[in-house]
Amino acid sequence: DGLAGAALVVAGTAVVFSAGAGQGVPIASLLAILAASACAAEGAVLVKLLPAVRPVQRNAIGMGIGAVMLLALMPVFGESFELPSRASTWTAQIYLIFIGTVGVFSIYLFLLNRWTASAVSYEFVLGPVAAIVLANWLLDEPITGRFVAGAVLVLAGVYLGASRPRRT
Repeated sequence: DGLAGAALVVAGTAVVFSAGAGQGVPIASLLAILAASACAAEGAVLVKLLPAVRPVQRNAIGMGIGAVMLLALMPVFGESFELPSRASTWTAQIYLIFIGTVGVFSIYLFLLNRWTASAVSYEFVLGPVAAIVLANWLLDEPITGRFVAGAVLVLAGVYLGASRPRRT
């Protein structure tokens, strides 16, 4: 079931994003996304192997290291060190920090303590589907037939790979 679920997820993701393939997305960007997915999967395995730590502490360590790395890379890529001036930007940052990072990461670690790393990793494939639905709701982005078909494949893959009761 896990391999069939993974295959459906890959196929569904390909269908969802196939419309953007001809839009000039650089191959380096696609490879960076692939590398990030591999790192996230490896992180799930490491979390299962390492001693238990409270989610907020683990998140603070990871985010602290990530912040230092990003600050060090800012001059390399010509980024400025300016703080946002718009209230909407600060609101988005607060949401992303507390709900989108600490909250989601805590749920992720909670599930990792109860499920297999493989099953929990299916969480990551739901993000792009949810983002497109939210973009439709908040920004009136169109929902296409291609997206619906791909999303159905992704959801079926998640069900098969992570949610479906196992036969013994």
